[in-house]
Amino acid sequence: MTADSPNIQLEAREDSRLAAVRRYDILDTPPDGAFDRIAAMAARLFDVPIAIISLVDHDRIWFKAHHGLDVTQIDREPGLCASAILQDDAWVLTDASTDPRALANPLVAGEFGLRFYAGVPLRTHDGFNLGTLCVIDREPRPVNDEEIRQLTELGALVMDQMELRREAREVVAEMTRIAAERDAQAQLLRDTERKLAAVLDNASVAVMLMDDRQQCSYMNAAAERLTGFTFAETQGRPLHDVIHHTRPDGSPFPLAECPIDRAFPERKNSQGEEVFVHKDGHFYPVAFTASPIQDETSNTIGTIIEVQDISERKAAEAALRESLDRLASESRALEVLNSTGAELAAELDLGNLVQLVVDAGVELSGAEFGAFFYNVEDDQGERLMLYSLAGADIGDFEKFGMPRATAVFAPTFQGEGVVRSDDITRDARYGRNSPNAGMPKSLIRN
Repeated sequence: MTADSPNIQLEAREDSRLAAVRRYDILDTPPDGAFDRIAAMAARLFDVPIAIISLVDHDRIWFKAHHGLDVTQIDREPGLCASAILQDDAWVLTDASTDPRALANPLVAGEFGLRFYAGVPLRTHDGFNLGTLCVIDREPRPVNDEEIRQLTELGALVMDQMELRREAREVVAEMTRIAAERDAQAQLLRDTERKLAAVLDNASVAVMLMDDRQQCSYMNAAAERLTGFTFAETQGRPLHDVIHHTRPDGSPFPLAECPIDRAFPERKNSQGEEVFVHKDGHFYPVAFTASPIQDETSNTIGTIIEVQDISERKAAEAALRESLDRLASESRALEVLNSTGAELAAELDLGNLVQLVVDAGVELSGAEFGAFFYNVEDDQGERLMLYSLAGADIGDFEKFGMPRATAVFAPTFQGEGVVRSDDITRDARYGRNSPNAGMPKSLIRN
């Protein structure tokens, strides 16, 4: 064995790996929502600004998805992904500025300022690393085993998507070729159809096919579970009429406006999010990709539709928005309390102090107006006297009788509890009070 044998073996291995990259026919393909969503999920999981799904070519690293980064490829030489594909497991730099493996890398030493990198190889079923799913930050950060496990699982999802597309593309192309030779190769066609069914029925993504008449010609098991319909119920029918005919508000969804149905006549991929109608009538959000199927002569012969239920993601997004709104409300409340506290500390006049408290109470509660009353006694007994008002004109209360220690207001006079009314115009306790049904007329909405 010569000294050059290891290098020869490495070159042969790299040639085989590049052949595997080309086998998936994914380099320089358009953006794909499924991969973009996985990259976004990885970025959210690690709370980093950048996540990339990369394929390492002969002299470049091409990005199938690039969340948080505008470039679509870089040279192979400085790319950390080129190092990551040489590993069997995750390749992690928690602080690249102090890691001997990366100190000289231009992405670390240069303007980009890379500090954190974690990448897992995208490995084929026959053991070739095509590229990586990686997350990047310009700040150092630690990483734990659970995060690496989840990143590895997301990498497996990327390969599932690539395998599905490769296998579906191969099978559909094979089906198209066989269809042109149907008389001579009928048995081969049946074998290929069985292979397609086996591939798609074991896929977790819902897959549906429409023929050149835009009628359903196939649904896999995942699609049946998602829609509630069996293939027998949809075969030969336009899918739009079955699962996409009505908007969530109950209005009809015209076929001419359906983005999924446009893939066939417009001969281009369509992807996005829509709301489908389940067999039982409930609506559910989905992410879809609709792609025209073309034969070897570039004739469009049908449409393949991939669909994923995103109900859980939508629920998570709604919960996140609610949390952010609540945080904003709490932050505003703290601002009001801090501001009021500072003003109270600087104020000596009692009337001004009370007015500050009433103003803050109105703002914190979101009420339209508020008031402060104090107890007085006259020859008719105990009553409440209006002392301070916020959000309304005190003139509105000139002819309005002040509350007395009647049975209605007894809890407040006696310090026993709160008197509350959600609609004073309908409340039997106050609704007929004069002069204006229990409240100044200008303050009651019609």
